[in-house]
Amino acid sequence: MLIQIKKNHFKMSTYILQKDLPDYEAGEEFVYSKNSLYYEASNTDKDGCRGKWPPSYVENNPEWFKLKEDNVLFISWSASVHNKSTGYFSPMYHDSLELKTDLTHQQFDDIKNAIQDILNLKQ
Repeated sequence: MLIQIKKNHFKMSTYILQKDLPDYEAGEEFVYSKNSLYYEASNTDKDGCRGKWPPSYVENNPEWFKLKEDNVLFISWSASVHNKSTGYFSPMYHDSLELKTDLTHQQFDDIKNAIQDILNLKQ
């Protein structure tokens, strides 16, 4: 089994609404979603829906939306098994864990070893 475990940083674009809208109050955060390719409200409106705005509108209207950059840290892991008939590795598991604070090298190694132990048990 091939196991890869990484510590990653990425910047997540978040915009803060500057003025009240009919369904959202000033201060609402809109986070870019790679799945929908829109900025989505952090909270639902009165009908239980999440407001979505196209990037061109959010990013080009500083009077309404102010950029707040969040640096997100997470650990991601994947495990693949070698397929003898094809000669390729086939993915078995992939997941990630968002961290609230950075880790020391020792903490990362401890987490990495724990994930490896768990994935090795699933063989």
